[in-house]
Amino acid sequence: MTIELIKFEEFPNDPYTKAIAVLSVDGKYNVAYGKKQMKDGAQYWAAPSFGVTNSSNSKEYYEGFSMDSKKEDQKFKDFIRQCEDKLRGNSGQLPHKAEPSEKPRSMDEVAGAADSLPF
Repeated sequence: MTIELIKFEEFPNDPYTKAIAVLSVDGKYNVAYGKKQMKDGAQYWAAPSFGVTNSSNSKEYYEGFSMDSKKEDQKFKDFIRQCEDKLRGNSGQLPHKAEPSEKPRSMDEVAGAADSLPF
């Protein structure tokens, strides 16, 4: 899977959304993430969601985009944070591309990677 940052815009005057990052996934899908700010000032990246009031008058939230695993979702968010850091230090030049790959964390993972070698 390849990820490319195709748009990044900050909104310092908005009280809830501080930035929007639009990613291209495999050159086929555009996905937007927002940098949300909570009342206590903490910030986090999240895909858009829809809040609706159900029949019992309680609020329910539906994600506009979600990954099959939290690990994959975390890769997207880490990529956005890295691009954000690069943009701040690089006078805002786009696009940034990545082919996220996980480094093995254990010897079992290293041994599993060896199974896919051509020799």
